[in-house]
Amino acid sequence: MSGISYLVQWAIGLKKAFTGTTVAERTTLYKHVGGKRAVVEIGVYHGVNTREFGNRMAKDGQLFAVDPFFKGRFGFNPFKPIARAELKNVPVDVIWVEKVGPEAAPIITKQSKRPTDFIFFDGDHSWEGIESDWLAWGPILKPGCIVAFHDSIESPNQAADAHTGSVRYLKEVILPDPHMKLLETTDSLAVFERV
Repeated sequence: MSGISYLVQWAIGLKKAFTGTTVAERTTLYKHVGGKRAVVEIGVYHGVNTREFGNRMAKDGQLFAVDPFFKGRFGFNPFKPIARAELKNVPVDVIWVEKVGPEAAPIITKQSKRPTDFIFFDGDHSWEGIESDWLAWGPILKPGCIVAFHDSIESPNQAADAHTGSVRYLKEVILPDPHMKLLETTDSLAVFERV
């Protein structure tokens, strides 16, 4: 189904906002975001997880919604209005950063009132994409920050497989990193603490 068709069906109530995360992955994410005060999501898509992060994090926090919302052939991104609507009523300060992850890092560092304490990487799952995200974000994350990677674990319940760049990057770069402590995995999701 095309993005425009989805947007139309969503607008008339035939479709709901969509997320590629499983129910189990969402449960894990929402458990770890509770009480956090500087939350970043890279790859908003329809805003389903972003909305729930905003509903579960500390009410005096800042939620950074990072997605370039690349324009399609008709000159706009059909998922942007869905995401905006999903986040309309969250009880925290939502800051939209319409950039890719590496470009967003310096912007958020300047705008945030405190160091990032939760970040969810769910943008470009190619090796090059996750590598550029990690090279920009990894060095600026403080100890104690929760770092979650989607589509990074081989799972029978998800599309991630051994050939996905993010799966290989996690195995070869993130897991061996002594500054990253694996907390848990759920389906294709891996959750770490920066130490």
